[in-house]
Amino acid sequence: AKIPRLEKPSRGRMQHSHTPQGKARRTPSRAAARDAPPPRTFFASVINRELAPRRISVAALLPELSCDEDADVYTFGGGPTQAGLPFCPRYCPWPACPTTLGVADEDGCMTLVDAAQPAEAPDQRRWRWRAHRNAVFDFAWSPAEGRLLTASGDQTCALWDISRCGSSRDAGEGRLLLCRGHRGSVKSVAARPADPHVFASGSRDGCILVYDVRQGGEPVMALRGVHEPSPPSAAKRKRGGLPNVGHHGVTAVLYLLDERNVLATAGGTDGAIKLWDARLGGAGRGERGRRAAQPLSVLAPDSGRERPHGIISLSTDASGGRLLASSTDHTLYLYETVRPEVGEVGRYRGHRAGTFYVKSSLSADGRQAISGSSDGAVYVWQLDAPAAPPLVLRGHSAEATGVDWCASDPTQLASCSDDGTVRVWRVARGAARNAPSLGANLRAPGRGDTE
Repeated sequence: AKIPRLEKPSRGRMQHSHTPQGKARRTPSRAAARDAPPPRTFFASVINRELAPRRISVAALLPELSCDEDADVYTFGGGPTQAGLPFCPRYCPWPACPTTLGVADEDGCMTLVDAAQPAEAPDQRRWRWRAHRNAVFDFAWSPAEGRLLTASGDQTCALWDISRCGSSRDAGEGRLLLCRGHRGSVKSVAARPADPHVFASGSRDGCILVYDVRQGGEPVMALRGVHEPSPPSAAKRKRGGLPNVGHHGVTAVLYLLDERNVLATAGGTDGAIKLWDARLGGAGRGERGRRAAQPLSVLAPDSGRERPHGIISLSTDASGGRLLASSTDHTLYLYETVRPEVGEVGRYRGHRAGTFYVKSSLSADGRQAISGSSDGAVYVWQLDAPAAPPLVLRGHSAEATGVDWCASDPTQLASCSDDGTVRVWRVARGAARNAPSLGANLRAPGRGDTE
């Protein structure tokens, strides 16, 4: 059922005047103009985040997070009728279904569940279909409701109409477009905000491809070899040089904000985060796009080290003002995208990132971060209190990999694991019942707000 749209009534009175023809004309008062919401721009979002009234401390509720073993554990791996190991849980951003949780798995299937319903409830219907003949490493919800994008180990991306996929094992009729161009497993896909036609993908082949679905399944823009590491010095070559120098894969692509046309990408070998002008003039088209493109900014989290560590994942808050990067050096790095030249503004440790499957996520308000961990735990940090220890959530019995925040509920998050389960963590119902209503204005957490 769709959530009804509520219009905020104006507190200002309407002033009436009469035209010469006797028809009434309604003019908004100054109070109504004053109460009108400001335009949703990047800079307005940053200002509102800092200046809005701070009524509620989500940080005070996070220690109450728990996972009900009977209601909040979804099993994926381990049986002939179940999906393969889950890779990527992601909440739906559409207003009509904010508790829908999508999960990609190693068998090439997509599964949608309603996280508001218990996992084994009679009315819990899993919407599942086979999207690819190889693992789905990543997916993205399209700005166009009812559609999503998948990225697979079969070297392709696909655009899907969910309503036509049904619940069958093979739902090819729901595939609207198959996109080719990569020569390696596609590790990341990102939809351009507020644009239902354009998306980007990154692959192990070291290429970043941009597609416009109106132009078919071939890329309209290609950036190649943009995350190749610097050539090692002679001294380093004698010691064996950089490991995996032949693997220059792109591990993450992410649009920061539509109005600025910025695409962030991360490398698995060079350990760099690069910000690009995503407009089509920045590089050549398709296979002929061989011209060297120059990034707007380059962020090197561990610059100065002899050997860079790879970047695993990227995430941003709802305004696009904060960028979180997870590194194989077991550290999360935080950046302010409006001033990337300043460098990192925060570092967060405590988890173990032993593989490229251990990913992190930034909350919608940009005040908390979550990460999986090779020790099986899920870690939660208060970003405005970097010295505070993270909150540790235990329940998985193997490496915790993909994680995501629920955009509509800052006290709900999801994690998946190599134990074949997806867990939904939420504030205990008693604590939530005694807490004030959660709103968009959140109080900045203090050092005493974490466990």
